Formats: sequence, structure tokens, C-alpha cells
Amino acid sequence: MFSFFTSYSFAETIPKNDPVPDGVMYRGINEEQWKIIEKIGDPLNCRKKVYDFQQIKDYKIIGPEDCKENKYCIQHALDKTDNLKLKEGNYKIYSTINVYNKVLTGENGNVNINAEGAGGRAIMVNEGIVANINVNFAKDIAFDIKFNSLVYRSVARNTGVKSSYTTRTSRLIVTIRRLQTYQTTIKRKSFSIF
Repeated sequence: MFSFFTSYSFAETIPKNDPVPDGVMYRGINEEQWKIIEKIGDPLNCRKKVYDFQQIKDYKIIGPEDCKENKYCIQHALDKTDNLKLKEGNYKIYSTINVYNKVLTGENGNVNINAEGAGGRAIMVNEGIVANINVNFAKDIAFDIKFNSLVYRSVARNTGVKSSYTTRTSRLIVTIRRLQTYQTTIKRKSFSIF
């Protein structure tokens, strides 16, 4: 009986797997691999974390038009809400976006953040979730991922390309400390965390 309950509970938290955006490749976990994880265990609860994220429906929503007058609009909105969704479009940031115990997601994977004007880090996530965000031209680190965090279907492109500031020779860096993700791909000048 216990085995049936565990299997049923595990099956309930299967995350949906939407199609990937054009030009992006995620290396991920298929259903067969999830069955193996079910047998050996998921100590970081990655599967449940993704499933719970996909269940969030209550977001404050802002768009590029909201950022024309306020160049720190993303951070200011995050300071006032726990769940923030960015409408499709292009954004430019001038300082690091701090996602501490919050959720920052993009609409349909078509949110592009130009981080050329930010400091060394574009997005710092600590005990939070970042999803469906494309970060372009971060000076040194596109995603600084800290404790108990999830970065899902997010892409960093051209990290360090326009900056002599970069400290990494590969220019593809994410700082990882106790990272919780369930899919990661690294490429020459872009990488995806999924």
C-alpha cells in the first residue's frame, strides 16, 4: 500500500514539458529517467520544485513599456511582489536583479534582457526561481545561483563578449552553489539552464 501511495504521489508531480524555443537546445530528463530517479530518490526535490513552479498562477505582470520611465522597474516590481512575470519583449538592465525568495519568469520564453549596462552579474538568485528568461551580454556572470534555487528554461548568450571586465576565459559562467536544477546545457558562447 505504501509503495502505491508513493508512486501515485510521485506521478502527480510530473512537470509538463513545453516545446523549447527555436535555436535553443536543452538537455533534459525524459519520462524514463524520471522513473529511475523515483527509484533512487530525488533528495533536492527538483521534480516537485518544477511542478510547484508550474502551478503558480498569481503573478504581477509588467512589460517593456513599464520600464521606459524606470530603468530599475524589474527590481522595483520584485521588491513589491513574490511572483513577477515579464511580458514578451526586450528589457535593458543597469544593475543586478536580485531574486531572493521570489519568482521571476518570462512570458513564453520570449523575454530578452540586455545586461550590458549591469555590473558583473545580471541576475542573482538565492532561494528563488528564475524561468523563461534570456540574458544577453552579461559582463561576467549571467546567473549567479545560490542556495536552494531553481533556474528553469533560461538562456545566457554572449556572456563577457562585450566586456573586458570578465574574469572567466570561457565567458560562459554561472556561479553555482548548491544548485537545484534538473537540466543543464553549456555551449561555447551561450548556455541554458533548465
